[in-house]
Amino acid sequence: GKSKALEKRNKVKARVISHALKQLIDQSSDVFIMGHRNPDMDALGAGLGILEAVKLQDKKGYIVLNESVPAIDNIYNRLKNEYEDFDKTFIDSDTAISRCSQGSLVIVVDNHRKNSCECPELLDITNKIVLIDHHRRGSDYIKDAMIAYIAPYASSASEMVTEILFYMTDKLDIPPIVAEALLAGITVDTKNFYYQTGVRTFEAASILKRQGADSLEVKQ
Repeated sequence: GKSKALEKRNKVKARVISHALKQLIDQSSDVFIMGHRNPDMDALGAGLGILEAVKLQDKKGYIVLNESVPAIDNIYNRLKNEYEDFDKTFIDSDTAISRCSQGSLVIVVDNHRKNSCECPELLDITNKIVLIDHHRRGSDYIKDAMIAYIAPYASSASEMVTEILFYMTDKLDIPPIVAEALLAGITVDTKNFYYQTGVRTFEAASILKRQGADSLEVKQ
């Protein structure tokens, strides 16, 4: 438990996961994305990044979020004003449960424990589940996921999602506010690029900078 996770320099796994996820999204009727309860910047940023992946496949995607918390208030309020279709995209647990079906795909980011999910009931409705997380696997992890991408060597879920997005399309084009949310997720989880920061962390940050992420906005 205390051994340091060694960074893997090659991105073969990220590329393979990216292609597998692309196919799963294609085969699903709609996609529900959720992080953990009391979400932080990393959970919200990774969720928004995955939502862009869903949009690339022309599928309907929703982020399950019951309420904003102080950790994400700043970006949540900006999203309200700047993110198109905000009201249709962000839904609460009750709405998600009523819309979710067996053909739906549930993607859990920055968390792999059922009890910590924003809406654990979704995991009982469909068996199409994907986990993307950078925490060490606990004993109560979600066992029957179709894809479990758990990488303790990654700095953050946002870093993992940035790599997945990068491999999903030949020419990445995401809104600056999504790039800023992902960069904020990386920044918070690495304590300003100080803790558990590897080569891939900076590469992910440079991808996001190219997408128009503003460091000053991230600091805000």
